[in-house]
Amino acid sequence: MSEIWKHIARTYDRDNAPDEIHQLPAEVKNDPHFREALEDSKQNLQNIDLFFQLKSVNTEAAWEKVNQQTSRKAPQRMVRIGKLLRVAAAVLLLLATGFLVRQVLENSPVKYVTADNDYSHPRITLPDGSTVTLNHGSTIRYPKHFKGSTREVVLKGEAFFEVVTKPDMSFIVKTKKTAIRVLGTSFNVMAYDSTETVQVYVKTGRVEVSDEHLADHHKLTLLPGELGTFHSKTLQVNKISLEHQNPLAWYSNELTFEFTTLGEVIATLEHVYHVYIETAPDIDLRQQITATFKRQNPDYIVEVVTLALDLRFTKTSANTYFIQPVTE
Repeated sequence: MSEIWKHIARTYDRDNAPDEIHQLPAEVKNDPHFREALEDSKQNLQNIDLFFQLKSVNTEAAWEKVNQQTSRKAPQRMVRIGKLLRVAAAVLLLLATGFLVRQVLENSPVKYVTADNDYSHPRITLPDGSTVTLNHGSTIRYPKHFKGSTREVVLKGEAFFEVVTKPDMSFIVKTKKTAIRVLGTSFNVMAYDSTETVQVYVKTGRVEVSDEHLADHHKLTLLPGELGTFHSKTLQVNKISLEHQNPLAWYSNELTFEFTTLGEVIATLEHVYHVYIETAPDIDLRQQITATFKRQNPDYIVEVVTLALDLRFTKTSANTYFIQPVTE
């Protein structure tokens, strides 16, 4: 913060102003309220300059008359007082601008981003004590302080939320054209830009999924164990079957397949473990498997699946598998 003060102080120097303003932090110098206040401050300071120039002339003229009867040291004292007043006025302007800068910094949102290859699943604590666990390739933005009657965050990607109950402050997750409203619950949201749908799975509590305007005619209420989808193009909300879904697998590292087709197993493994699984042209993706995996690595899971279906696999790279029939 001290560096910002230095930049602001030097901004009032006419010779340095163009350079110093470019050295301010981006969130400060690009804020329209700060820019407006800074311009007003410059204008006020110029007016103060003009005022003291005029006052200096009047003071000097008047002093010539008084000087004949008093000491000649008095003008210097009067000039010193004028300079002190000018400095005081500049300091007041500086303090006002500094206050504005502090407000801009305190109100700027927090942004957290995970890379596409980030499998660490960072857990973030929000200002109200709620927590968010981010999947790979995800971004979340939220204010430094929740104010008013809502707690609003913006999500791109996938995250698991555990929301602290606050009856007087609803919690809203904004995604692409959707709004998920809760009071206190745990749920998963998947809203990657690469897909046209937003999926919401409720673990505990109650969740309302609607369009970004919270319109009642585009609203769906979900209870524990239910999965809802929102189509960003049609604005339709629906509940879908969880028969072969593992909506929290990326978060819990637990997978359950019950008469699940090989094609669905492959799609789940690719999403959860960020791997690529290719199959030979003659592989029947409709073959079914029933199995449960808890915290096993993808190598082990692919091996079990292929053995159960009388197939074999080779690992062609660090995260790519190729499945083919067993040849004698």
